[in-house]
Amino acid sequence: MKEKESDELAVIAEVASMYYEHDIPQNVIAEKMFFSRAKVSRLLKKAREQGIVEIIIRFPLERVVTLERTLCEVFGLKDAVVIKNYPENNNANTRLSRLGKIAGEYLDEKLKDGDTIGLAWGRTLYQMVSQIKPKSSRDIHVVQLTGAAADGYNAQMDSPFLVRKLAEKYRGTYSQIYAPLFVENNIVKQSLVREVIIAKALQEARSVDYLVTGIADFHSGDNVNSWAGYLDQARKQRLIQKGAVGFICGHFLDQNGNKIFDDVENNLIGVSLDDLKKAKNVIAVSGGVDKAHATYAALKGNYIHCLITDEFIAEKILRLYEQDKK
Repeated sequence: MKEKESDELAVIAEVASMYYEHDIPQNVIAEKMFFSRAKVSRLLKKAREQGIVEIIIRFPLERVVTLERTLCEVFGLKDAVVIKNYPENNNANTRLSRLGKIAGEYLDEKLKDGDTIGLAWGRTLYQMVSQIKPKSSRDIHVVQLTGAAADGYNAQMDSPFLVRKLAEKYRGTYSQIYAPLFVENNIVKQSLVREVIIAKALQEARSVDYLVTGIADFHSGDNVNSWAGYLDQARKQRLIQKGAVGFICGHFLDQNGNKIFDDVENNLIGVSLDDLKKAKNVIAVSGGVDKAHATYAALKGNYIHCLITDEFIAEKILRLYEQDKK
């Protein structure tokens, strides 16, 4: 680094320290440093841009206990976690981040040595895995639940990456399904799932202690990016015509939680909906954008044991339930 650049960074750091660490107003800093107020503002902006200052916003994670209890009573859940919405930061990305954080805290409290965890994919689970902070290393085994997404999907949000990352955080082990999420031909699928390494991973996925999945909803306006490369517009429209409202762990459901019969379902490589129903503990993390319809369908289909969501989704699910009762 050139001396001039080093001197400039030192000045930026000094200005940032006075403002952020010592709470000195910008006009006072300007007087002390013989700068204009505008220059102080520019230097503080540079401090953020160059990573000299990192601003971390820790949103409160207050839970809405009344909604949690109601969800458990209405849908027979083992557990529910509902985070409170705050109007000043109530946007999809913020809700997604906060959901990921609380999901990570919830999972970390549950895990013990010897546990196996099955992991799906998606933005919500990416947030969970990214933000989870294990209190200690644990002898866990993480298993991929479905094959991998096609090219074009964000690799960091896909199952193979998330499975490895979660195992690394706990210093545990992992198994992967070395196959795509979807193949065009059922003969090809049957051939793949008989491969020893894939069959072993699928068998492990069917017997995990905790199965963690996100939920996608067609009503949200989401482009179902996790199916990118597999689910073209014609297939998506066909699924909607058959009544699909969204999917859980890759499987498309109608509004009553029933499986959609389609080649997309038949040729999916991963745990089945029957496997979900037989699982010991299915933890579904749903929120960010509006996923109420698909989440309600998954609840009606009895695929979930624990729902982690936000206040907005929880209230809308309960409204849908009340409408159905009429």
